[in-house]
Amino acid sequence: MSRGPKAGYIRVLSPVVPPHVDIRGKLNTGASAQAQRKREHVRGCVECQRRTGGQIADPYRLAAWLEGAKVYDGARCSKCGSTRRRVRDGSCYGCHLKDSPLDPSQRVRVPQHSRDGWLARLDEKRKEAAGEVWAFEVGDWRARVYPTGRLAVDCDRLHIHSEDWAKVPPARVFEIGTSEPDLVEVMRRAGWSV
Repeated sequence: MSRGPKAGYIRVLSPVVPPHVDIRGKLNTGASAQAQRKREHVRGCVECQRRTGGQIADPYRLAAWLEGAKVYDGARCSKCGSTRRRVRDGSCYGCHLKDSPLDPSQRVRVPQHSRDGWLARLDEKRKEAAGEVWAFEVGDWRARVYPTGRLAVDCDRLHIHSEDWAKVPPARVFEIGTSEPDLVEVMRRAGWSV
């Protein structure tokens, strides 16, 4: 307790964890002192357990949160069939890993581009949007190389019209390239290693 601004008044300092914690939405599963205090408070307070029981539909999720776990076994996922779920938001752990940009076995921090590299990439995109392109023909093949490195290829004889040749499966590129030496020359001129 401490003295307030006026003499005679006493201000009561708030406790570390306010009574009857509201944990609606995402559950903080971290190891921070605040998260641990919340878990301890809910574990010992009957009123908070009653309230959280109404806020969190899955009792296994609440029990896992109280234990401090990151994942728990809950309802079966309709997409992948897994029962492993994240305590934080109740989402499927398997689907979360699939949607993650990195393979979990090789989860490393992706280095950011330098400022110069970022500016160069912006300049390439600006040039492409402005219509700058290097166009050439080899035999029946017409090609356009854009500043971003995209290669667009057309061949009326074979009915091939691709705005981004890199998106064509490599097996198909190899199949066409074995019978079409002009395509190989187009890719070589565009800077592809063939």
